Amino acid sequence: MLELAAEQSGFPGVESVREVDGFGMAVSNSESDETIASWQSQAKNQVAQEACKALWKEHY
Repeated sequence: MLELAAEQSGFPGVESVREVDGFGMAVSNSESDETIASWQSQAKNQVAQEACKALWKEHY
């Protein structure tokens, strides 16, 4: 996902955190609401978001 995010227009970077057991999350930054909307509409990103939400709920 990082590679796909880096290809997006207006992508300044990503921040991530990870626990010792490997569980973590990453947040990509963006320059504008338009670039955020573009990133959110990417099909692979939508699939990843849903998978991450399910894992997060399971872990929490």
